[in-house]
Amino acid sequence: EVIQRIIRWIEVVLEYVYYVLRWVCWIVDLVRRGPKLLLCMLGVSPTRFMRVCVKVLTDADGNPAIPLNTVDGMMRDTAAILARCNIRLIVQRTEFVQKPEFLDNTRCEFSGLFSDFFVFFSEQACQEASTVTVYFVRDIAAASGCAYPGTNWVTVDNQGDGTVVVQEIGHLAGHFWHTSDPNNVMTDQSGGTHDQITRFQCCLFRTSEFTSIVGPIDVRGVAPEALEAATLRPADEPFERKPRRTR
Repeated sequence: EVIQRIIRWIEVVLEYVYYVLRWVCWIVDLVRRGPKLLLCMLGVSPTRFMRVCVKVLTDADGNPAIPLNTVDGMMRDTAAILARCNIRLIVQRTEFVQKPEFLDNTRCEFSGLFSDFFVFFSEQACQEASTVTVYFVRDIAAASGCAYPGTNWVTVDNQGDGTVVVQEIGHLAGHFWHTSDPNNVMTDQSGGTHDQITRFQCCLFRTSEFTSIVGPIDVRGVAPEALEAATLRPADEPFERKPRRTR
């Protein structure tokens, strides 16, 4: 038991070391992003792909925090918004994660960095290159979604919608602040559509580590129809809009 506890402490410490290193890489990467941001603002915006790994938390009996059809609707709504940036969303896979203790007690504040859920979500996030993991939980204290910049995962609860998914990924992509326009996807205000996105915001998404010029893994040699099938089809109409919960 003592040995196992020591090993666990080492794993936790290494997870925080990895988090710090991700921040260092992000800062260094700003130099690379500069010219790409400029080109994007000038209108150079070929198709890019964003890969997402979806993980839905369940209770001890396997009941999901959010019904799968609702999760699917949120992700298609997300795809529709990102499509305006010429970003095609690819859901790598959808998994259930039995973790009842994190269904209702996650939060979105600085102290959360030192919580058990932060370590767990960091450890369990999909590690494929350029992939962001979206965890769906039942409730986040005083928020509909949460992102800790420097990680490669976000959380969304059952009061969220596709615009919340986009906003939280946007925080990871470098848009750390909120806007006062209730129609903008990065707003923290109630009312409005919450689904509008500016060219600069698109460019932050496009130049982030979470997009790439290739689609599914091993896309070379894949037939065009197979690539199309692997890319999430956006919702024809907004899936659902919920009041934005502020934190």
